[in-house]
Amino acid sequence: MHPYDPLTSEEIERAVRAVRAERPDLASLRFPTVRLAPPDKAEVRRHDPSRPVPRAAFLVAYDRDAGATFEARVDLAENTVTSWRQVEGVQPSIMIEE
Repeated sequence: MHPYDPLTSEEIERAVRAVRAERPDLASLRFPTVRLAPPDKAEVRRHDPSRPVPRAAFLVAYDRDAGATFEARVDLAENTVTSWRQVEGVQPSIMIEE
């Protein structure tokens, strides 16, 4: 797998599960964006298919109940949230359910 390959469906599911497990207090989360968090360029330049580059997911999470938008990063090797922050004064892109 190349470091810039998009997330697989299994990686997307793991990333969303990790956020939900980390933030069970936010029951109405929606995920309009789940994509690859680009790896460090130096890692990409040294890419060797026999030694995969660690992968991470970037997510935008929207709490419908609170009208709050968050950004998260998930380490896909550990299935853990490595960063979480609320983004004030923004609404994420439109979702299919809207």
